[in-house]
Amino acid sequence: MPLNVRATSTPAGNDTTTNEVTVRVARRAHDAARGFTNSIAIPAAGTARSDQRVPGLTGRGHVSSGTVLVVDDDDGVRTVATLSLERAGFCVVSARDGEEGLALVRKHRGAFDVVLLDMTMPKLSGAVTFHLIKQLRPELPIVLTSGYIEPEVESRFGPDQIAGFLQKPFTLATLVRMIQDAVTHRAQVQV
Repeated sequence: MPLNVRATSTPAGNDTTTNEVTVRVARRAHDAARGFTNSIAIPAAGTARSDQRVPGLTGRGHVSSGTVLVVDDDDGVRTVATLSLERAGFCVVSARDGEEGLALVRKHRGAFDVVLLDMTMPKLSGAVTFHLIKQLRPELPIVLTSGYIEPEVESRFGPDQIAGFLQKPFTLATLVRMIQDAVTHRAQVQV
């Protein structure tokens, strides 16, 4: 799916927290009539503060920790997810497709606490990537993202195999909460 990004800067005096860059993400769905537009705010270079939070995320937004592997072929989605998770306190590594994601899991076997995995990608599909990662690290939680609806995804994997599901489009706060929950659940299981 093509992604159009337009960035504009807000003058410093017009924002009480930081000079922010607003990125308008306009994405065409397979059916143009079902397209969507989403706006997010990302701090301009050099203005990020450690106490800033993801919009819409309250309470737990500043206590996140762990390493997330984000696997998505869409540059815009991958970048926004990476920045949002980093802003929430996670260490994030990203991959452009399933092959690259699988190579990272093989190379850094115990480094990741959770994977955020897109279902529709070139080279290796999300489903194939999911199963190959689970062969290497069966305990690793994987949160799936897709334009498909959740029952369709659960019927392919079973509700107990996936750590969570985010239907696109999703909010940044929902993304962060889902990853926090997956990391927390993994930590509780390991104790």
